[in-house]
Amino acid sequence: MNYELRIKNLEEQHHRLDKMIDGMESTGVFDDAELTSLKKQRLKIKTELVTIIQDHRNPPYKTTQ
Repeated sequence: MNYELRIKNLEEQHHRLDKMIDGMESTGVFDDAELTSLKKQRLKIKTELVTIIQDHRNPPYKTTQ
């Protein structure tokens, strides 16, 4: 999967989780364990997004000898 497609996919997943979490919190009717699990998934996706973007901006240096 190329860089742009992977980022788009992760952003869509993050957005879906945001909507689910917001909906649960706005109704006040939710299972704490489920909400916590969704928030952890969202954080994991955000962390992966940041890592991919940073790695793409700062590729490892190649040493020439």
